[in-house]
Amino acid sequence: MDWDKLKIFHNVALDLNISEAAHKMNISHSSISRQISALERELKVSLFKRHARGLTLTEQGKILFKTAHDIFGKIALTEAQLTESKEKPTGPLPLLQRSIRHYMVSSKNSQIH
Repeated sequence: MDWDKLKIFHNVALDLNISEAAHKMNISHSSISRQISALERELKVSLFKRHARGLTLTEQGKILFKTAHDIFGKIALTEAQLTESKEKPTGPLPLLQRSIRHYMVSSKNSQIH
């Protein structure tokens, strides 16, 4: 399963509207339609029921949407955790402690002379 097609499917399924997804993703309507059709052919299932007033998810579409939504949610959470952990240093900083001790000892020695 192609990652980009899954992302497109997820965005369309969120709004059940290809035009809205195309606008949000800055991709043409026809490109999104082609990607969804290709994903349906690859999986050999219909993911959407197409109506005059929009789209609804098929049962298979609901299954894929739940999985895709969980995946993208976990990725977003992981990215947030990585960013947060990058901003907050944790654990001992022995190199820094040695540098500070060296600086303090050097400062005291220079005051003595």
